[in-house]
Amino acid sequence: MAREHYLNGKPKGKAQYHLPTFRAQVDARCFPLGYNLEKVQCGLEPNQSFFCDSPVCHINSTQQIQVLACFHTFHSACLPLDESCIICTAPLKSMAKELGQSFNKGLVNQHENEQHEIIVSNDDENSKDLEISSAQEAEKYYNSQEWERKVNEIIATYENIRHPTKPNHHAQIQHSTSQTTSISPGPQMTVLPVQNGNNVISWHFPPTHSQSTLNGRSGSNACTFIALILTKLHLAAPEIPRANQPLSPTWIYRMLQGIEIGNKFYDSFSAGNPGIMFGVKDAAQKVQRSVEITSVGPELPADIARQPVATANLPYHIELASMMHHTASLFIINQKTVAFVSMGQNILLLDSHFHGSSGAYLALAPKSSIWELLRWFKTFNGFQHSMGTVTNHCFIHLSTRNALIAGRQACMQ
Repeated sequence: MAREHYLNGKPKGKAQYHLPTFRAQVDARCFPLGYNLEKVQCGLEPNQSFFCDSPVCHINSTQQIQVLACFHTFHSACLPLDESCIICTAPLKSMAKELGQSFNKGLVNQHENEQHEIIVSNDDENSKDLEISSAQEAEKYYNSQEWERKVNEIIATYENIRHPTKPNHHAQIQHSTSQTTSISPGPQMTVLPVQNGNNVISWHFPPTHSQSTLNGRSGSNACTFIALILTKLHLAAPEIPRANQPLSPTWIYRMLQGIEIGNKFYDSFSAGNPGIMFGVKDAAQKVQRSVEITSVGPELPADIARQPVATANLPYHIELASMMHHTASLFIINQKTVAFVSMGQNILLLDSHFHGSSGAYLALAPKSSIWELLRWFKTFNGFQHSMGTVTNHCFIHLSTRNALIAGRQACMQ
């Protein structure tokens, strides 16, 4: 609602809002915290146009959205580990500091405290005593037809709420990228890094570039073959993605070629049955000569949520793989196979699947933050459970070029 202003242009009093549904006129103190930070910093209110309020979000997805108590909304992957609001935290600390200073001054000079302006005003002026004097009367009232009629009347007056239309503040850039129809990994494709929490960085391809959508495809169960090819291509010529830079042309080419070759392997071995699922041992046996796999370990249960027994945790098996030459870990959860590769002091995650508004991706984290990486992996994919199976496998050293040639030749046979 319109506000009166002082001669210096400063608005008088608190901003007032008219709520037609409740037939009431209130100020922002009746709203969640996200609407009550005006005196600290303007422009921090939840943005009705975006699903994610993070100013640095680049995730082009309207899935996995969390609404916090302050009413700011974020992708789960955009939240810090403690899941606190990245917008409200700093203003709240500022308010707490000012209130603390005000209280300390009051201890020294009681009269000074009475004159000092406090950010959070008394809410009593907007409060009214309930006319219900006892718990028995309250129970009787809230079970009466009068209360039911009042609730139904309020619900009936609700109007359609305008929902967000864009995933984030960078939606225009993301949409233009995701609408790319060319599947060639030419210089026109840019895959930007996304910071997830404190130590996890991921690079997401557009939706048209996944095992289920590449080259106009509609669906694919080739993830195990693709994970084997991707780890082979990477181990043949390791390259660590640079954290603050777009994905290199080498990685873009490697990911797309790995998906394409893996899909061709699957098509040739599934005999036209798109519903067949291949485990790691089955897939490795079929492509063993093509990609020169020397050994495949046992398929063991592993958890991406920390368990008291070390051998029950996925990081234990990834660490074992890091101690062997040209060895990686394939992890299957919810019938999806992904690859984890140890690279010095870092862990690389390769995922070729379609994720709604995102295609395939790779993620990077320090070894010391592997549990943060696994929490992000679980949240981003929306897994309801954390138990899967892990299989470590080892390759003969082979150049990337020869690996690609061998893969293509096998697919042509």
